[in-house]
Amino acid sequence: MVKGQAFITAAYALGCSMGNFAGGQLLNQGVGTMLQAGIVMAFLGTVLMFLTVNKKDR
Repeated sequence: MVKGQAFITAAYALGCSMGNFAGGQLLNQGVGTMLQAGIVMAFLGTVLMFLTVNKKDR
């Protein structure tokens, strides 16, 4: 359990650092570019959700 918690914490920290760096780079390109990237990522997340959710009511 301790090893799993350590891996999750490391992945979270790495993800936050990469997200902050990517957000900064997008912001340097302009606010419009950052908003467009956010829209694209939200759309891809929605598509991925619909593709992976299975509804089986019986």
